[in-house]
Amino acid sequence: MVSEVVSPGAVPEPSSTVAGSSSSTKPFTNKSISIRLDETNYLLWRQQVLFAIDSLALGSHIDSAAVVPSQYLVANGVRTLNPEFLAFKQEDSALCSWLLSSISSSILSSLVNCRTALEIWDKSMRDYLAQIQSICETLSSWNWGNRNNAVYSSIVDVKSTPPIQWLLDLNI
Repeated sequence: MVSEVVSPGAVPEPSSTVAGSSSSTKPFTNKSISIRLDETNYLLWRQQVLFAIDSLALGSHIDSAAVVPSQYLVANGVRTLNPEFLAFKQEDSALCSWLLSSISSSILSSLVNCRTALEIWDKSMRDYLAQIQSICETLSSWNWGNRNNAVYSSIVDVKSTPPIQWLLDLNI
């Protein structure tokens, strides 16, 4: 399959932002990926995207355990915007733009309500896992003849677990 090369615009460089400093950006042109996410290539797309994200130390934007800086700081009763939050938001917006540019138009409409890189990442994975679950359910509904078949047994076991949870447990 021939795929387009995705060359997203700019993604902020990871930085430790201090009050009064401005975050810098660096071109993400060397972070091209050869695959746009579609209904058939999640794992290939995921691998390339993770390497690109990790190369800029932006993994915290797609990690649900990461702590987002608070939007405001309060000192002496005065509430001000947190520069670390602003830098995080700028990085996240740039990463969102880059992620969306790496996704085929057939999938983009399912991501229209996503507002953060984490939401885009999670929704993409959940859609992929739902597709696999559907395939497993289809396979488990087939008449396999020999019910002692190891493949059949594993599919039946999958069917008895909560939806999608067994796939999430694979940690792919």
